[in-house]
Amino acid sequence: MENAESNTAEAMSANKIAVEVNELLQVRMPGEKAAHYSRVNDALEDTIVVAWPTSRGIRMPLRIEQVVELSFVRDGVSYGFTGLIQATNPDSPPQVRVRVNSDIKKIQRRQNFRIKCFMPVEITGTISMETTESGERTSQGLYIKTSTYDLSAGGLSILHTIRVPEESIIEVKLGLPDGGPEIRTPGRITYAERATGNGSLYQMGIDCFASTEWERARIIRYLYRIQLKSLRPDPE
Repeated sequence: MENAESNTAEAMSANKIAVEVNELLQVRMPGEKAAHYSRVNDALEDTIVVAWPTSRGIRMPLRIEQVVELSFVRDGVSYGFTGLIQATNPDSPPQVRVRVNSDIKKIQRRQNFRIKCFMPVEITGTISMETTESGERTSQGLYIKTSTYDLSAGGLSILHTIRVPEESIIEVKLGLPDGGPEIRTPGRITYAERATGNGSLYQMGIDCFASTEWERARIIRYLYRIQLKSLRPDPE
């Protein structure tokens, strides 16, 4: 009996998720949505050393004894845990030592952090439009070939001269430069409003509500890679 319990404990330990060197991380303050990005430079049993988290070249404000929320994606699955800042080194290379103070668990919710990026996208469908003279609504075909304005695992936004009515159901075709197939998914227009600073364009948000977990994982990995560009050592 004792031997069986020991084998079970060893099996659970072997299956336990651990953070690995070069893992790409998303770092947040507890309760905040804004994310900063990092990677693991060293990993011990309960401590990791990470590149100082940054977002668009701006470092995350951190102090010793501060609690942060961290997450990463592995094999298409999102995991999250909390950590306690143990030490900070602002010099080159800027790094932070973090003690892992919770179990690493699978995250059920989507990671919908959104960043600006320009990817080719096609929007098609049949939409209902109101005529200006009679006020009646007519159906017409829609075809927009443009670029994303920003992108997340759950949706995107575009800028265009055509205003697509809110709640319209359309089809989205998105190409990622990762060697994978084109992503095709139904989408829903969540908002359509005049673009700030350019009254001739509309900014429209699109919820890609039927994309698969694998497709969302591809997008998350791509967004992480974009954020890694901001993890440059400070110039000497």
